[in-house]
Amino acid sequence: MKNHANNNVATKSKSDNPGNTAMTARQDWISRIRKLPELLQDAVKGLDDQQLNTAYGDGKWTILQLVHHLADSHMNGFVRMKLVLTEDKPTLKTYEQDEWARTRDAQHYPLLSSLHIISGLHERWCNLLESLPENAWARKAIHSEWGEVTLENLLKNYAEHGELHVRRIMELREAKGW
Repeated sequence: MKNHANNNVATKSKSDNPGNTAMTARQDWISRIRKLPELLQDAVKGLDDQQLNTAYGDGKWTILQLVHHLADSHMNGFVRMKLVLTEDKPTLKTYEQDEWARTRDAQHYPLLSSLHIISGLHERWCNLLESLPENAWARKAIHSEWGEVTLENLLKNYAEHGELHVRRIMELREAKGW
């Protein structure tokens, strides 16, 4: 999400309390995570096997791989957030997402299982996130690629991540006339 100066001024004018602005942003990100399963299901609805096995660009993943990737990635995101909440500045493990996308299950297994995982995971994830006290959002971790991150940084990242992949699917559908 781009941070435009005019948007910042408008946001700040709504409240004199910067904490309220941060809380509003977090509520929006949680809402976006909660809505992702439905957006994703709508994005892949009616696609046949040939369409699901179409890449969104040269050398890019197929729609099927994208859906399985979202399940893999967001399971990792949930675990990462749990680590941040329960450990003192944990180191967050990375994974080779391109290698994961090349595994047999990501390339050939029907997407329904990953849609179910995402649906259940996001419900549980949002319930956890909505229950957190204000001071939890500043808890920190070390990510080997991103450096120091807060729980709030992770929340924003995963809210945007899911939407990015849904957009890629929708753009491919539009380009192909599906």
